[in-house]
Amino acid sequence: MAAAYVNSWARVVRAINWAEKYGLGILVDLHGAPGSQNGQGHSGTSDGIQNLFDDPTNVQLTMNVLTYLVQQLVKVNNVVGIQILNEPNNVDGLPAFYSNAITKLRQVAPEAASFPFYIHDGFDLGRFADYISTRNDFVVVDHHSYFVFGDANDQKRPAQDLVTSLQPAKGSLSEQLLGAAAEGRRNMVVDEWSCALSEAALQGSTDPVGARQKFCTGQMESYTNATAGWSFWSKSNTSYHLISMLTNRLQDRDMRQRCQLVFQISSWQIASNLMFLLPSSCDQAHFRNHVG
Repeated sequence: MAAAYVNSWARVVRAINWAEKYGLGILVDLHGAPGSQNGQGHSGTSDGIQNLFDDPTNVQLTMNVLTYLVQQLVKVNNVVGIQILNEPNNVDGLPAFYSNAITKLRQVAPEAASFPFYIHDGFDLGRFADYISTRNDFVVVDHHSYFVFGDANDQKRPAQDLVTSLQPAKGSLSEQLLGAAAEGRRNMVVDEWSCALSEAALQGSTDPVGARQKFCTGQMESYTNATAGWSFWSKSNTSYHLISMLTNRLQDRDMRQRCQLVFQISSWQIASNLMFLLPSSCDQAHFRNHVG
Protein backbone atom coordinates (compact mmCIF):
# COMPACT_ATOMS: atom_id res chain seq x y z
CA MET A 1 0.00 0.00 0.00
CA ALA A 2 1.31 3.46 -0.89
CA ALA A 3 2.18 5.64 2.07
CA ALA A 4 -0.48 8.18 1.09
CA TYR A 5 -3.23 5.65 1.86
CA VAL A 6 -2.02 4.37 5.23
CA ASN A 7 -4.68 5.02 7.90
CA SER A 8 -6.92 6.65 5.29
CA TRP A 9 -10.06 4.62 6.07
CA ALA A 10 -10.68 6.59 9.25
CA ARG A 11 -10.92 9.74 7.14
CA VAL A 12 -13.48 8.12 4.86
CA VAL A 13 -15.57 7.15 7.87
CA ARG A 14 -15.28 10.67 9.26
CA ALA A 15 -16.52 12.12 5.96
CA ILE A 16 -19.50 9.76 5.94
CA ASN A 17 -20.34 10.76 9.51
CA TRP A 18 -20.11 14.44 8.63
CA ALA A 19 -22.47 13.87 5.73
CA GLU A 20 -24.98 12.14 8.01
CA LYS A 21 -24.85 15.10 10.39
CA TYR A 22 -26.03 17.36 7.57
CA GLY A 23 -28.60 14.94 6.16
CA LEU A 24 -26.59 13.88 3.11
CA GLY A 25 -26.52 10.43 1.57
CA ILE A 26 -23.23 8.94 0.34
CA LEU A 27 -22.61 6.73 -2.68
CA VAL A 28 -19.22 5.05 -2.21
CA ASP A 29 -17.39 3.89 -5.32
CA LEU A 30 -14.13 2.06 -5.93
CA HIS A 31 -12.39 4.73 -7.96
CA GLY A 32 -9.08 2.90 -8.32
CA ALA A 33 -9.12 -0.90 -8.41
CA PRO A 34 -5.91 -2.93 -7.98
CA GLY A 35 -4.18 -3.05 -11.36
CA SER A 36 -6.47 -0.25 -12.65
CA GLN A 37 -9.80 -0.77 -14.36
CA ASN A 38 -9.08 1.77 -17.12
CA GLY A 39 -5.38 2.75 -17.16
CA GLN A 40 -6.18 6.37 -16.41
CA GLY A 41 -4.60 8.59 -13.77
CA HIS A 42 -7.78 8.92 -11.73
CA SER A 43 -7.70 5.15 -11.17
CA GLY A 44 -4.40 5.44 -9.30
CA THR A 45 -1.96 4.48 -12.04
CA SER A 46 0.57 6.44 -14.07
CA ASP A 47 1.58 3.83 -16.66
CA GLY A 48 -1.60 4.03 -18.77
CA ILE A 49 -2.19 0.27 -18.53
CA GLN A 50 -5.43 -1.47 -17.56
CA ASN A 51 -4.33 -4.55 -15.65
CA LEU A 52 -7.38 -5.64 -13.70
CA PHE A 53 -9.65 -7.93 -15.70
CA ASP A 54 -7.07 -10.38 -17.05
CA ASP A 55 -5.09 -10.67 -13.82
CA PRO A 56 -6.59 -13.15 -11.30
CA THR A 57 -4.54 -11.67 -8.46
CA ASN A 58 -5.85 -8.16 -9.09
CA VAL A 59 -9.39 -9.45 -9.49
CA GLN A 60 -9.16 -11.15 -6.09
CA LEU A 61 -7.64 -8.05 -4.48
CA THR A 62 -10.48 -5.99 -5.91
CA MET A 63 -13.02 -8.41 -4.48
CA ASN A 64 -11.26 -8.19 -1.11
CA VAL A 65 -11.62 -4.40 -1.17
CA LEU A 66 -15.28 -4.52 -2.21
CA THR A 67 -16.03 -7.13 0.45
CA TYR A 68 -14.48 -4.90 3.08
CA LEU A 69 -16.57 -1.94 1.90
CA VAL A 70 -19.77 -3.97 2.16
CA GLN A 71 -18.82 -5.29 5.61
CA GLN A 72 -18.19 -1.77 6.87
CA LEU A 73 -20.99 0.14 5.15
CA VAL A 74 -23.98 -2.14 4.56
CA LYS A 75 -25.61 -1.10 7.85
CA VAL A 76 -24.76 2.62 7.66
CA ASN A 77 -28.00 4.56 7.25
CA ASN A 78 -26.74 7.34 5.01
CA VAL A 79 -24.73 5.13 2.64
CA VAL A 80 -27.16 4.86 -0.27
CA GLY A 81 -25.08 2.35 -2.21
CA ILE A 82 -21.68 1.06 -3.32
CA GLN A 83 -20.47 1.43 -6.88
CA ILE A 84 -18.32 -1.51 -7.89
CA LEU A 85 -16.00 0.30 -10.31
CA ASN A 86 -15.61 3.82 -11.65
CA GLU A 87 -15.46 4.20 -15.44
CA PRO A 88 -13.98 0.78 -16.29
CA ASN A 89 -12.88 -0.07 -19.79
CA ASN A 90 -15.78 -1.66 -21.64
CA VAL A 91 -14.06 -5.03 -21.99
CA ASP A 92 -15.86 -8.12 -23.24
CA GLY A 93 -15.87 -9.66 -19.77
CA LEU A 94 -17.22 -6.63 -17.88
CA PRO A 95 -20.79 -7.98 -17.46
CA ALA A 96 -19.41 -11.28 -16.16
CA PHE A 97 -17.11 -9.40 -13.77
CA TYR A 98 -20.10 -7.45 -12.43
CA SER A 99 -22.26 -10.57 -12.08
CA ASN A 100 -19.56 -12.46 -10.22
CA ALA A 101 -18.87 -9.51 -7.91
CA ILE A 102 -22.54 -8.86 -7.11
CA THR A 103 -23.21 -12.55 -6.39
CA LYS A 104 -20.33 -12.69 -3.91
CA LEU A 105 -21.12 -9.33 -2.29
CA ARG A 106 -24.76 -10.27 -1.71
CA GLN A 107 -23.49 -13.09 0.53
CA VAL A 108 -21.33 -10.89 2.76
CA ALA A 109 -24.14 -10.09 5.21
CA PRO A 110 -27.92 -10.58 5.41
CA GLU A 111 -28.42 -6.86 4.73
CA ALA A 112 -26.38 -7.16 1.52
CA ALA A 113 -29.09 -9.25 -0.11
CA SER A 114 -31.15 -6.11 -0.80
CA PHE A 115 -28.38 -3.49 -0.69
CA PRO A 116 -28.09 -1.11 -3.70
CA PHE A 117 -25.10 -1.89 -5.91
CA TYR A 118 -24.23 0.53 -8.69
CA ILE A 119 -22.36 -0.33 -11.87
CA HIS A 120 -20.77 2.06 -14.33
CA ASP A 121 -21.67 1.41 -17.95
CA GLY A 122 -18.16 1.72 -19.39
CA PHE A 123 -19.65 4.49 -21.57
CA ASP A 124 -21.88 1.94 -23.30
CA LEU A 125 -25.30 2.75 -21.89
CA GLY A 126 -27.25 0.46 -24.18
CA ARG A 127 -25.19 -2.57 -23.24
CA PHE A 128 -25.68 -2.13 -19.52
CA ALA A 129 -29.29 -0.98 -19.65
CA ASP A 130 -29.84 -4.39 -21.24
CA TYR A 131 -27.71 -6.00 -18.51
CA ILE A 132 -29.73 -4.63 -15.59
CA SER A 133 -33.00 -5.40 -17.38
CA THR A 134 -32.21 -9.09 -16.85
CA ARG A 135 -31.64 -8.72 -13.11
CA ASN A 136 -34.24 -8.90 -10.35
CA ASP A 137 -32.11 -7.43 -7.56
CA PHE A 138 -31.28 -3.83 -6.62
CA VAL A 139 -28.70 -2.88 -9.25
CA VAL A 140 -28.45 0.62 -10.72
CA VAL A 141 -26.53 1.58 -13.85
CA ASP A 142 -24.51 4.81 -13.70
CA HIS A 143 -23.84 6.81 -16.86
CA HIS A 144 -21.36 9.72 -17.02
CA SER A 145 -22.20 12.38 -19.57
CA TYR A 146 -19.46 14.65 -20.94
CA PHE A 147 -19.22 16.54 -24.22
CA VAL A 148 -15.91 18.35 -23.74
CA PHE A 149 -13.62 15.32 -23.99
CA GLY A 150 -13.85 11.75 -25.14
CA ASP A 151 -15.77 11.26 -28.38
CA ALA A 152 -14.35 13.66 -31.00
CA ASN A 153 -17.69 14.03 -32.77
CA ASP A 154 -19.46 15.07 -29.57
CA GLN A 155 -16.79 17.71 -28.94
CA LYS A 156 -17.44 19.25 -32.35
CA ARG A 157 -21.24 19.32 -32.18
CA PRO A 158 -22.50 22.93 -32.09
CA ALA A 159 -23.90 23.98 -28.73
CA GLN A 160 -27.37 24.65 -30.14
CA ASP A 161 -27.44 21.19 -31.72
CA LEU A 162 -26.65 19.65 -28.33
CA VAL A 163 -29.35 21.72 -26.62
CA THR A 164 -31.92 20.62 -29.21
CA SER A 165 -30.93 16.96 -28.84
CA LEU A 166 -31.60 17.19 -25.09
CA GLN A 167 -35.20 18.42 -25.35
CA PRO A 168 -37.34 16.06 -23.25
CA ALA A 169 -39.03 13.39 -25.35
CA LYS A 170 -37.95 15.15 -28.56
CA GLY A 171 -34.18 15.25 -28.99
CA SER A 172 -32.01 12.30 -29.97
CA LEU A 173 -29.98 12.27 -26.74
CA SER A 174 -33.13 12.57 -24.66
CA GLU A 175 -34.73 9.69 -26.56
CA GLN A 176 -31.62 7.56 -26.02
CA LEU A 177 -31.79 8.15 -22.28
CA LEU A 178 -35.52 7.48 -22.12
CA GLY A 179 -35.09 4.24 -24.05
CA ALA A 180 -32.29 3.02 -21.79
CA ALA A 181 -34.22 4.01 -18.67
CA ALA A 182 -37.32 2.17 -19.84
CA GLU A 183 -35.32 -0.97 -20.58
CA GLY A 184 -33.64 -0.82 -17.19
CA ARG A 185 -36.89 -0.11 -15.31
CA ARG A 186 -35.55 3.40 -14.58
CA ASN A 187 -32.77 1.96 -12.40
CA MET A 188 -30.39 4.46 -13.95
CA VAL A 189 -28.57 7.57 -12.75
CA VAL A 190 -26.33 10.14 -14.40
CA ASP A 191 -23.86 10.60 -11.58
CA GLU A 192 -21.38 12.78 -13.44
CA TRP A 193 -22.17 15.54 -15.91
CA SER A 194 -20.77 18.94 -16.70
CA CYS A 195 -21.73 22.27 -18.27
CA ALA A 196 -18.39 22.40 -20.10
CA LEU A 197 -18.37 22.78 -23.88
CA SER A 198 -15.40 22.66 -26.23
CA GLU A 199 -14.20 25.68 -28.19
CA ALA A 200 -15.39 23.94 -31.35
CA ALA A 201 -18.91 23.58 -29.95
CA LEU A 202 -19.03 27.30 -29.18
CA GLN A 203 -17.70 28.47 -32.55
CA GLY A 204 -20.16 30.88 -34.12
CA SER A 205 -22.02 31.44 -30.86
CA THR A 206 -22.68 35.12 -30.16
CA ASP A 207 -23.42 34.41 -26.48
CA PRO A 208 -21.13 31.65 -25.08
CA VAL A 209 -22.35 32.22 -21.52
CA GLY A 210 -25.97 31.90 -22.56
CA ALA A 211 -25.16 28.83 -24.64
CA ARG A 212 -23.61 27.10 -21.63
CA GLN A 213 -26.58 28.00 -19.45
CA LYS A 214 -29.01 26.54 -22.00
CA PHE A 215 -26.81 23.45 -22.23
CA CYS A 216 -26.93 23.10 -18.43
CA THR A 217 -30.69 23.53 -18.37
CA GLY A 218 -31.19 21.04 -21.18
CA GLN A 219 -29.11 18.40 -19.46
CA MET A 220 -30.75 18.88 -16.09
CA GLU A 221 -34.25 18.63 -17.56
CA SER A 222 -33.37 15.61 -19.66
CA TYR A 223 -31.70 13.71 -16.82
CA THR A 224 -34.51 14.58 -14.41
CA ASN A 225 -37.09 13.41 -16.94
CA ALA A 226 -35.38 10.14 -17.87
CA THR A 227 -33.50 8.84 -14.84
CA ALA A 228 -33.85 8.09 -11.14
CA GLY A 229 -31.45 10.92 -10.27
CA TRP A 230 -28.32 12.83 -11.20
CA SER A 231 -25.22 14.36 -9.64
CA PHE A 232 -23.33 17.34 -11.02
CA TRP A 233 -19.58 16.79 -11.09
CA SER A 234 -17.40 19.70 -10.02
CA LYS A 235 -14.17 20.05 -8.11
CA SER A 236 -14.43 23.76 -7.34
CA ASN A 237 -16.92 26.47 -6.40
CA THR A 238 -16.41 28.41 -9.61
CA SER A 239 -19.22 26.75 -11.58
CA TYR A 240 -20.91 30.08 -12.24
CA HIS A 241 -23.05 28.90 -15.13
CA LEU A 242 -24.72 26.10 -13.18
CA ILE A 243 -25.23 28.26 -10.07
CA SER A 244 -26.80 31.05 -12.11
CA MET A 245 -29.06 28.66 -13.99
CA LEU A 246 -30.16 26.81 -10.86
CA THR A 247 -30.86 30.02 -8.96
CA ASN A 248 -33.27 31.12 -11.68
CA ARG A 249 -34.95 27.72 -11.82
CA LEU A 250 -35.25 27.32 -8.05
CA GLN A 251 -37.11 30.59 -7.73
CA ASP A 252 -39.85 29.12 -9.91
CA ARG A 253 -40.24 25.91 -7.84
CA ASP A 254 -42.25 25.21 -4.71
CA MET A 255 -40.33 24.48 -1.51
CA ARG A 256 -40.40 20.67 -1.76
CA GLN A 257 -39.13 20.80 -5.33
CA ARG A 258 -36.33 23.13 -4.24
CA CYS A 259 -35.19 20.62 -1.63
CA GLN A 260 -35.22 17.77 -4.12
CA LEU A 261 -33.27 19.71 -6.72
CA VAL A 262 -30.50 21.03 -4.50
CA PHE A 263 -29.89 17.72 -2.73
CA GLN A 264 -29.26 16.08 -6.12
CA ILE A 265 -26.10 18.17 -6.49
CA SER A 266 -23.02 16.18 -5.47
CA SER A 267 -20.83 19.28 -5.19
CA TRP A 268 -21.43 20.76 -1.74
CA GLN A 269 -19.65 23.96 -2.86
CA ILE A 270 -22.35 24.52 -5.48
CA ALA A 271 -25.24 23.42 -3.29
CA SER A 272 -24.12 25.78 -0.51
CA ASN A 273 -24.48 28.71 -2.91
CA LEU A 274 -28.18 27.87 -3.23
CA MET A 275 -29.09 27.28 0.42
CA PHE A 276 -30.56 30.76 0.83
CA LEU A 277 -33.43 29.61 -1.39
CA LEU A 278 -34.31 26.62 0.78
CA PRO A 279 -36.71 26.22 3.72
CA SER A 280 -35.39 24.91 7.02
CA SER A 281 -37.53 21.80 6.61
CA CYS A 282 -35.22 20.31 3.95
CA ASP A 283 -33.91 17.00 5.24
CA GLN A 284 -32.39 13.71 4.16
CA ALA A 285 -35.73 12.35 3.03
CA HIS A 286 -35.64 14.75 0.09
CA PHE A 287 -32.13 13.59 -0.82
CA ARG A 288 -32.54 9.87 -1.30
CA ASN A 289 -33.00 8.57 -4.84
CA HIS A 290 -36.18 6.60 -5.49
CA VAL A 291 -34.77 3.67 -7.40
CA GLY A 292 -35.14 -0.06 -7.06
